Amino acid sequence: MTSEHQILSVIETLYAAAWGRADSRLAMSNLGSLFHASRVCTFNALTGPGAVVAINDVAASIDDADTTANDFVRAFTPKREPQHPYLSFFARSGSSIARLEEIIDIEGFRREPLWNEWMKPRDLDRDMRCVIEIDPTLESRRSICIHRAVGQETFSKSEMDLLGLLLPHLRRAGATAGHLMRGTMDTAMNGTVSVAMLAVDRDGRVIRVNAAADALLSSPEAPIMLRDGCLAARAPAQRTRLAEFIADAFRPPLARQMGRIALLEASDESQRRHRFIANASPVPAGEIGNATGELVLISIRRLDRPNDVDLVPFLTNLFGLSPAHARLAAWLSSGATLHEAAAACGITYSSARTYLAAVYAKTGTRHQGELVALVKTIEMAANG
Repeated sequence: MTSEHQILSVIETLYAAAWGRADSRLAMSNLGSLFHASRVCTFNALTGPGAVVAINDVAASIDDADTTANDFVRAFTPKREPQHPYLSFFARSGSSIARLEEIIDIEGFRREPLWNEWMKPRDLDRDMRCVIEIDPTLESRRSICIHRAVGQETFSKSEMDLLGLLLPHLRRAGATAGHLMRGTMDTAMNGTVSVAMLAVDRDGRVIRVNAAADALLSSPEAPIMLRDGCLAARAPAQRTRLAEFIADAFRPPLARQMGRIALLEASDESQRRHRFIANASPVPAGEIGNATGELVLISIRRLDRPNDVDLVPFLTNLFGLSPAHARLAAWLSSGATLHEAAAACGITYSSARTYLAAVYAKTGTRHQGELVALVKTIEMAANG
């Protein structure tokens, strides 16, 4: 039985490794122990149109000097033929989780030369993997493969659910590590990025803001404001929600997981509603300025920019959604509630809930805020 202490230990080492406070091998080892795995492997899959072009940044919880990443890609891409489904999985858009037997005909795969060449020598009889899209603007996916050896049990549904629960942490830790590779957090806070970024302490006091956040705070459309130096929601009805969102970001237990993303709303003088999505990531002491305690970095993006392109073809092509499901997702991304989106699509609210569950499954999202953020990102790329 997995204890919450084990889970929190994995989460702690993920962030510690992202910030360079611990060896990434320790994070992989803890993740492997959590799932009783023979090894954990990670790599970045550089992708083209529906295919893996190259693999880099390969690491494993145990040494594997024989692994040559690009030979691996070539082996699974025969001349004039599409890539093997085993490799093509890593080119999927968005974030997803699957077991090996859900990707391919595993018994048929074990009869192929590729099995004897790559899998069997490394005792990779079972695996469960997730592909994490950390930055949708980059053609790269961070992949984490958790393996079990011959004789071990197949990964269960509950273990897949546990990995799904860890997925947001894996994504945030990966994004943090990637961000730090491009510059320090102080540099980011001093930079000119368009995303509003605010560092707050446990009491909600704002320690640092970047230029985009400073501009947002002075905008009449902003959902946030400063009150006695603390971050507060402009709408009274959302003040408790924002305070809980900040508090939850400091508490890693699984019961608080969904508190790390929030939809914030504001209305201007004409009563037009504006929607924003907020994400929170932990920041160790000393990483921003001279702060002596832990902080939370909150990033805020606007969601209610009107759709300038027809998103339905993009959503159907990227995720295999039906046109009806894609239309529902597009309406939700425009700021509509599920009731409003159902009416716009000409379906009942009950049908809309069924559609939405199917959309979550195919897009790898877990709740409406995450789906909206994903669709808005696709919209921005399509407009770009």
